[in-house]
Amino acid sequence: MSSLDAYVRSLPEGTGSFPECQVKADAFEVIAGQTEAAAPAAFRALRDAWLPRGPSPAGWIPEAYANCLSLLFRESAFADDASCLAAFQDNNMELFSKPVYRVIMFVLSPTLAVMGAEKRWGTFRKGSRLTATQLRKDGPDHRAARIQLDYPAGLHTDFHLKVIATGIESAARAAGASDLRMPLSPETVPGQAVWNLRYA
Repeated sequence: MSSLDAYVRSLPEGTGSFPECQVKADAFEVIAGQTEAAAPAAFRALRDAWLPRGPSPAGWIPEAYANCLSLLFRESAFADDASCLAAFQDNNMELFSKPVYRVIMFVLSPTLAVMGAEKRWGTFRKGSRLTATQLRKDGPDHRAARIQLDYPAGLHTDFHLKVIATGIESAARAAGASDLRMPLSPETVPGQAVWNLRYA
């Protein structure tokens, strides 16, 4: 069984699961194009099953669908997680460079970007909450923060949390963070993930 099939079977209400959780379609625009090129039939079947009417007028899509798209992207185009996550990192930087998002990503200091994570998370997602707690300075030139994601249990797999981690890293880098250290795999309990971030 593929990871995509296993994920769909794990969802409590199938394709109608977690309707309150939404993600901006912009965040997956490039990924969708690359997935369709790599596996056109599988992509169309996934799109037709999850998005019979297309994205909402405001450009939101179900996050469970976005998660399925991530898994199809991984399975159809990459030999391993690392190369797929690198592609997500590139996609994130391309997204943050768009004029509509650049103004909220590139004009901040790293600390302001980290501490404003909840607001920026809400720009791209609904139905989950990302918070950041600044920790004591980690040496004279480094800062540390605790990043916590709260979401409906069952929405994200370990792979999806790694994809999210690449987005957090990309946002910090877009704001000028350097010497960034953050594990891709967070500490987890059902419905919650925590990463410890260190940066200069």
